[in-house]
Amino acid sequence: MAITDTLLTILRFWLYATASGLAALELILDGVALGALNKKYTYAFNGVIYSGSGGFSEEKGAAGWTMFVTIITLFLIPTVLFARFLVSRGVGFAHHTNKTGIELAITATLTVFWLVAGAVMANYAGSGGCYGSSLCSKFRAATAFAWLIFFDLAAALGFLIITAVRQKKAGANLMVVYTVDHQGEGTGLPYPVTYANQAGDKGPEYQTQGTMQMPQP
Repeated sequence: MAITDTLLTILRFWLYATASGLAALELILDGVALGALNKKYTYAFNGVIYSGSGGFSEEKGAAGWTMFVTIITLFLIPTVLFARFLVSRGVGFAHHTNKTGIELAITATLTVFWLVAGAVMANYAGSGGCYGSSLCSKFRAATAFAWLIFFDLAAALGFLIITAVRQKKAGANLMVVYTVDHQGEGTGLPYPVTYANQAGDKGPEYQTQGTMQMPQP
């Protein structure tokens, strides 16, 4: 069964919502891991004995990068998810995120950032059991959520690429919001769609249509 434009919109919406929820949890987990790394105690981590907070510089760097990516994700994803609402409320920057091309750039960038975050966290999380180490468990939990967010955004990016391809095939600019025609299937017409409604205009057969707005994450 072909994926309709409406289904693509719904899938992207829920994937963005899920990514936001996972990022909120990642913020807590990563913060706890950073707090444990900064404590001045002696730890056995990944088979190595560390003493004091200075022994975890590389692990702190990995967790710090993940924290940075988490914060920008919690800012950018909601601006895409609720772009239409923010525009209606007069929020200026939302006019930029409420475009397919900008959404594509944001999602692709965050997907790459989370790929890096998952990789660097996994590199220092080590393998094998944690053997009762609280720090190890916290670090690995943060690593697992980083990968979950990456796969979530990768799926959203895939659906968004399908949307962008359809939009380009229909001849619409990616710097406008993709919508569907009045019959429910995609034509790639830009948002808002204004039809000819003045006497003498040679517009589509549904000339009495005004402006049509469809939901867009």
